Amino acid sequence: MDPSSPIAVTPPPYGETEPFPQGCSFALSAGTRRFGGGLLVGGSPFRAMQLRGPAQDALDDLLGLGHRSDSTVIGRFARRLVSAGLLTPSWPLSEAIEEGRVTVVIPVKDRPGQLDTVLSSVGSLPAVVVDDGSVDAGRVEEIAVRHGAQLIRFAESRGPSAARNAGMERVSTEFTCFIDSDCVLEGSWLAPLVGHFNDPLVAAVAPRVIGSHGAGLLATYERAAGPLDLGPTPALVRPTSTVSFVPAACLVVRTDLGPKLFDEALRCGEDVDLVWRLSEAGWLVRYEPSATVAHPARASLGAWLAQRWSYGTSAAELERRHGDAVAPLGGSAVTLAGWSLAVLGLPLIALGLFGLDGARLSRRLRGLTIRPIHASWSLTTTATWGGGPILARQVLRSYAPFLVLGLGSRRGRRAAAFITAVAGLSRWFKSDRRLNPFVFAGLSTLDDLSYCGGLWHGVIRTRRSGALRPRIVRSSSVIRGANRSAPRAVSQT
Repeated sequence: MDPSSPIAVTPPPYGETEPFPQGCSFALSAGTRRFGGGLLVGGSPFRAMQLRGPAQDALDDLLGLGHRSDSTVIGRFARRLVSAGLLTPSWPLSEAIEEGRVTVVIPVKDRPGQLDTVLSSVGSLPAVVVDDGSVDAGRVEEIAVRHGAQLIRFAESRGPSAARNAGMERVSTEFTCFIDSDCVLEGSWLAPLVGHFNDPLVAAVAPRVIGSHGAGLLATYERAAGPLDLGPTPALVRPTSTVSFVPAACLVVRTDLGPKLFDEALRCGEDVDLVWRLSEAGWLVRYEPSATVAHPARASLGAWLAQRWSYGTSAAELERRHGDAVAPLGGSAVTLAGWSLAVLGLPLIALGLFGLDGARLSRRLRGLTIRPIHASWSLTTTATWGGGPILARQVLRSYAPFLVLGLGSRRGRRAAAFITAVAGLSRWFKSDRRLNPFVFAGLSTLDDLSYCGGLWHGVIRTRRSGALRPRIVRSSSVIRGANRSAPRAVSQT
């Protein structure tokens, strides 16, 4: 198979005109803002939408009462906002799809004890265990048989993608749940996930994957800032979203999409590739953090750093398949230029640049909101200050070699120190703060530098530099189309 040719995904049978089903409640998605005059800003990709008259009333009703109306127009309005990432649906557990329609697929290699634990925790769910070339195959077989699971065995390791695909071929239920053998299931982890499949456009749902409890620095750090932990906020998952991927450590999908879902040419990043292919085909993927699954840290520092390195190596192959979706930096040219000037010791020029951008935005918002100056400065401030720590970490994770080259100058050393401190300490402030901030920042820096090493290794090996290329967006483009973005069907009712 040509690694540059992704596995085709069947598009959904419905489009964005399919009314959103009844029975759920809604909230504005993280980052979505409402301004006077009916201006709604946010979503993924980021956009501005002007709601007129009845459309504002319809949004108020959806946020207050949920979707209870049998009106096709309101259902299509809800669909448009959900598909744009502006609204987040929440399904009551009492209406979730029963667990009997889910089969668990568990790829395993040399983890018999952990396999025993995870099979015990899935309860009565049917399970398929795929032994990906374990040394002690007899022990794996004994555990699978004892728990009543089907067993597939590879004589030699073929990787997690091949194991998951092989397991999915044995599934006859409506949904397949992939679970890594070292995961620890916590509480009622499945019901919040399957409830989202009430929406026929949802192809996959993932829980929050947190670090498991354990002793030692690595376990404590992983619990606070694990690489698979995507935070406490539910989200629509796509490259332009605040949550751009979900790991396959635990992932529920519609079985009829398979069985060959994962690209077997990828040994790492196969879950990112799957999520992006589903999104490109028109499906929705949701992240539901009310369900949690624990995932342990690597046992040693060397294994922990090797894991981060391997994550970085996947970027070049993902860029081959998905282009600038894997871009290490993204944002407006003004934001990137302004922060670059600030880091280089020119803060006044940076502030002036941000100020000019805010003034220009306020002019474009005239006629779209009753307080354009307030809206523009609110958006500019949020984008500027909220984006700074993210940019600092992305620079460290992607462009550390350039920071090293700059250490020969005083300004370069100051910039490198500032970026490293902001990247580490901003993550510490968002964590549970159980670790000393300097210890946490040190581990965070090792984390990011290891990823960066893997990223550059992959770029050099594949001779593809796209994974290092920033994605620049025009900050005004989402505003220019606001009038054309109004949901006219609701406005005209």
